[in-house]
Amino acid sequence: MNNIEQDTSFKETIRVFILVGDSDQYTTRAYKTKDKDGKEIYRGFFYDVWRIVKAKLDYKYNFVEIYSLPTDSNFNEFVNQTNQGKYDIVIGGFFALEEREKKINFANPIVINANCILHQYDKDKLAILKNLLKVSGILLIYLLVTGIFIGVILWLFDNNRTIFLAQIKNSVNKQQAQFIRSLMTGIAAVYGEMGYLAENTTLSIFSSTLLIIFMTISFILVMFTQGEFTKILLEGQETSKFTIDNLPNKPLLGLKGNAETIKIKRYGAKVDELENITNEELVEKYLNNKDKYAGVILSYIQSFGFAKKYPSLIISSSFGYEPASYVVNPSKKQFLKDVNLIILEARKSLIIKKLCNKYFPDTETFVCSYI
Repeated sequence: MNNIEQDTSFKETIRVFILVGDSDQYTTRAYKTKDKDGKEIYRGFFYDVWRIVKAKLDYKYNFVEIYSLPTDSNFNEFVNQTNQGKYDIVIGGFFALEEREKKINFANPIVINANCILHQYDKDKLAILKNLLKVSGILLIYLLVTGIFIGVILWLFDNNRTIFLAQIKNSVNKQQAQFIRSLMTGIAAVYGEMGYLAENTTLSIFSSTLLIIFMTISFILVMFTQGEFTKILLEGQETSKFTIDNLPNKPLLGLKGNAETIKIKRYGAKVDELENITNEELVEKYLNNKDKYAGVILSYIQSFGFAKKYPSLIISSSFGYEPASYVVNPSKKQFLKDVNLIILEARKSLIIKKLCNKYFPDTETFVCSYI
């Protein structure tokens, strides 16, 4: 580290408070796991970035690490304790608040997070079905008309494709059967069943050309219809999400002293704030009291992990993106400069980006975009 003063005659003591959580991967806290030898160790995105910083600065500082309990949940309290000198740096994902910026310094951001509400996908299923039938009814009529048109064309210009029906009682019934078979072939094709269309064609150039044209038309129509159905179902889910203009009537659950809770409350949401509880316990409390609460306020990264664990939950994330970083005691100005320099170098070399992709591989692209 050529850009950092190399004075090793005195190692300043830095008190490091490491936030520890109760879950792995999708968290801004460190979590316990085991190495290949079965030894218990800590891991996590924010913690692993800290390990990089620590390794680069170990020659200059004497680090004393203190680990939180998973139930230590009040981030504003961590900020106050850092301001008062109890800690020099806190390893976790802190969002900026004006009142926090007056008390501590933020290190360079290492990830983008967001304020979110995690909640049940509670859209009226009957309403979605009615909307699907309303739109699909029109589409199905279009398909039926197109199928009849194709069938008539087949009957007029390629009726030898159904010559095997000649054994039907008499010529009148044969004509009728050929017509009905051509109609059913056309209708079946636009609904995705092209077996009759392809297998029973005659081998003339004209018939083969008709076959290719009608199969192309049928394929496009089937794909379009499937796309429209999917769009309707996804829109049903999207319309069930909360926004700044569509906050729930029932109260939300949130952690006291967390920036996500504070910011969503500012939009007018009703929130029951809890302390000394883990995120897992917070989500479980909601799941056991869905009649009382509309959802849980969490960061996007945390919400994503719980949404993977509980498929019935979805994330409303239109409450602002947030750069997340460590907080540092304002009296430790040189230490902050050293930390920031290493974070910048780790971002430039893509080390942090690789760690971000490792821990948050399935999240929205904004999460690792800053680095």
